[in-house]
Amino acid sequence: MKLFNNFDEYTKRKPLFLTIGFFDGVHLGHQKILKTLVKKAKAERYPSAVITFSFHPLKLLSYSHGKLLVMPLEQKLHYFERLGVDYAFVLDFNKHIVEMQDKDFIEKILAKKLKVEKLYIGEDFRFGKSRRGDIKLLKKEGKKFGFSVIAVSLMKIGSETVSSTKIRGLITEGNFERIEKFLGRKYSLLGKVTEGKGISKDIKFPTANIHFDEVFLPPEGIYAGWAKIGKKNYKSAFFVTTEPKRLIEAHIIGLKKNIYHKQVEIIFFKKLRSRIVFKTRQEAQKQIAEDVEKVGEMLEENE
Repeated sequence: MKLFNNFDEYTKRKPLFLTIGFFDGVHLGHQKILKTLVKKAKAERYPSAVITFSFHPLKLLSYSHGKLLVMPLEQKLHYFERLGVDYAFVLDFNKHIVEMQDKDFIEKILAKKLKVEKLYIGEDFRFGKSRRGDIKLLKKEGKKFGFSVIAVSLMKIGSETVSSTKIRGLITEGNFERIEKFLGRKYSLLGKVTEGKGISKDIKFPTANIHFDEVFLPPEGIYAGWAKIGKKNYKSAFFVTTEPKRLIEAHIIGLKKNIYHKQVEIIFFKKLRSRIVFKTRQEAQKQIAEDVEKVGEMLEENE
């Protein structure tokens, strides 16, 4: 998959099959749109493309609940690629975009710059200044400029509509079983290991530290799961902290090699306990030893 940071970088000018959205979490509803896009594009021999943003639009619009994401951008792009998308336009949601009129976006971006052949979007899609643009306008203007618009219905599981907002709520609850139903896969976060202060080595349980400054995290505590490094999954105990920093410390059971600056996928399974403040290092070491043993047993039973 090829990445573009602005529309001017796209110089091929070959007509595209396109979708637009933030796609936070790449849940089953998003996958429905993306799979439809890729399938139709391949069948008709057009490139498939996604317009998305480097951070949540609500962050610029000052809604605090929009500042934290279901997953990091790099992980989202990883899923786009796995689904077969050819091009991704990753834009900063800036004031120019916020102020752009809906009809200007259609004419200047979709029709002239990208030469869109077909546009696949969720049925609730809104765009343009004050979010005035909708599917009705897109279809009307699409006829004028020679592209078609296909609205993809929202995904439902039972009576519930799959949404990123609901997934954020489930992350807050630590309800991984229901999150998996909405995602179609186990809940995970992708990040790079950074160097810590080495404190965990002093208590004989070294951890890989991964910061998630812009991402929703489960409640503070100890979790069982797997750390995926390359193609291999390792049983792991995860120590989640949200204050003062949003951090996951992963004790990867049986791993001896240095993985600083390596990419690791943290795959959550179940919460073991909430965070405890220990009075002594000995207390911490005893409790963590028990935690790691329980995590190993728990994961052994569920493999």
